[in-house]
Amino acid sequence: PEADLASLHFCLSLVFDHAASLPDADPMRWSPAVAELFLLDWVHRRAVLDMDDAAMLPRVVRAWAAHASRQRGLPEPAAQQTDAAIEHMIPEFARLYATGERRSPTTAAITRLLSDGVDPQDPEALGAWIEANRQRLFDESN
Repeated sequence: PEADLASLHFCLSLVFDHAASLPDADPMRWSPAVAELFLLDWVHRRAVLDMDDAAMLPRVVRAWAAHASRQRGLPEPAAQQTDAAIEHMIPEFARLYATGERRSPTTAAITRLLSDGVDPQDPEALGAWIEANRQRLFDESN
């Protein structure tokens, strides 16, 4: 379905955005440590995921890590180790998504804004929402 394709594209863009934030900026470098940083930290601080994205992201990461391992010619045991590590992280990823405990203040605010049904492309609605939530946003960022 089209929603799956949109979620797939978004998840792939997150993989590339994450790679760009690393010192070597190589999207083909995946290891258990890189997967852990991405799935259990970076994505929660930097991205607003809906339920479809959260369901899709671990599958995309597993597929991308396997592809990257093949492209780099890594030994099969290394690829399997990364895949097993990602599989092991999925429950914690899901828990962090559900609790929101690693969200940055900005990501938390955007998540709340979207859940309140505010169109971020509507300047008037956005301004009204910020004004109505100013104190709460300030309190949560401190």
